[in-house]
Amino acid sequence: MLLWIGQNLLLVVSSLRRLHLYVQTYSLTALRLWAFVWMILVGIGLISITVRIVLGRSDAWLLRINLCSLVLALYVSCFVDAPKTIAIYNVRHCREISGEGAALDLQYLRELGPQAIPALDALHRINAEAYQHSDAPLVRAALAAEFSERPADWRGWDFWSWRLAGYLRRPSS
Repeated sequence: MLLWIGQNLLLVVSSLRRLHLYVQTYSLTALRLWAFVWMILVGIGLISITVRIVLGRSDAWLLRINLCSLVLALYVSCFVDAPKTIAIYNVRHCREISGEGAALDLQYLRELGPQAIPALDALHRINAEAYQHSDAPLVRAALAAEFSERPADWRGWDFWSWRLAGYLRRPSS
């Protein structure tokens, strides 16, 4: 059993490495981000099974550990603005900024929605020439227009939109 668990842990580590290479080559996407979280949860599950076997823990202990890791992952993900995180990562690691990696996929940033605006502003600050000689200003304008069309009442409110509205009100943006 321990050999099988070890083999599966090796597969999880191998998958994480491959995911890392995909992100370096093709940039980060929401699916890749959540695949990373899922692989970490699988790794924790396999390690907790090993601990259960080696230390003779109960099935209830195993269930509690795995349930706690799942709840923790869900709780932490509530505090991560995934579209903004993905957009900023892609801008910081794109060929236009770092000189290597994938070219910035402006269409994907557009699909991420208005939360990608701070990343586009970072691109402008870091490499104004790349920003101006691309469709980035048009994408930013479209995202800002999309954001301004959201309902202004309580039904359209969420924490990340509130933070973005504060960001857009600042004079430096």
